[in-house]
Amino acid sequence: MGCGTGILSIMAARAGATRVTGIDVDGRACASARENLVTNHVQGVDIREGDARLLDGIERHDLLLANIDRDTLLEEMTRYAGALRDGGTILASGFLVGDLPLVSERAAAAGLVQGEVTTSGEWCIAIFNKPGEIR
Repeated sequence: MGCGTGILSIMAARAGATRVTGIDVDGRACASARENLVTNHVQGVDIREGDARLLDGIERHDLLLANIDRDTLLEEMTRYAGALRDGGTILASGFLVGDLPLVSERAAAAGLVQGEVTTSGEWCIAIFNKPGEIR
């Protein structure tokens, strides 16, 4: 979510992910991501323009990367959790350390368990896990 230039999609594909979907609300970001896939000779990555509603009805994922603002994380956390397989992980970034309690509370309400948290200055990255085992 918030694929931007596609760098995380490229890295996921190169790391061996069998299915990668990048989603961004910004059409220019999607165009840039598609261009970067071509430039870096990466195939099999699906870039889609839109919001978290694109997650509805798709096959569930093992990992969801959400590099977006706090308000969007809060609004869409339930939808993100629903897009995960049991045992799946959300790596959320792009929000401030002071917002971690709000984000964690919303994740818990969506059935997720907070894992490791890393900070850099005022910025935060948090891992949230969906209970169960990946099949």
